Amino acid sequence: IARRGKNMIEMEAERSKKASRLETELALAAEIQLSALPTDFPAFPSHPELDLHAEMHPAKEVGGDFYDFFEIDADHTAIVVADVSGKGVPAAMFMMTGKTMIRDFLKSLPSPAAAMSAVNAQLCENNEAELFITAWVGVLEV
Repeated sequence: IARRGKNMIEMEAERSKKASRLETELALAAEIQLSALPTDFPAFPSHPELDLHAEMHPAKEVGGDFYDFFEIDADHTAIVVADVSGKGVPAAMFMMTGKTMIRDFLKSLPSPAAAMSAVNAQLCENNEAELFITAWVGVLEV
């Protein structure tokens, strides 16, 4: 009985260590995810006529919601609000991929429609998890 009790205590201690490690990793993932979102305000110091502010408060430690805003060129500014299907770490990873693609394609392709079509095609490739992004993208001519 004593040996069984000792084994149970050791197993519980190991479970507790794993849970603590997972909690630490999720907190780090949330920090990484939030650090990828714009936080400098005013958002466009070179365009004082544009006043924009955004924050994100995930329902879980990490998730798939995101926003972005950036200058495409001297005359065009992009604003993105999006949500990845699903929750947790898979959605957060897909979010980081999608956010990067949206930014890159909006800067390199001639129109928002072409950019989002290219993003969609890339995200659909090898997407075994069948995750998707619902996004609103606006390009403002300043």
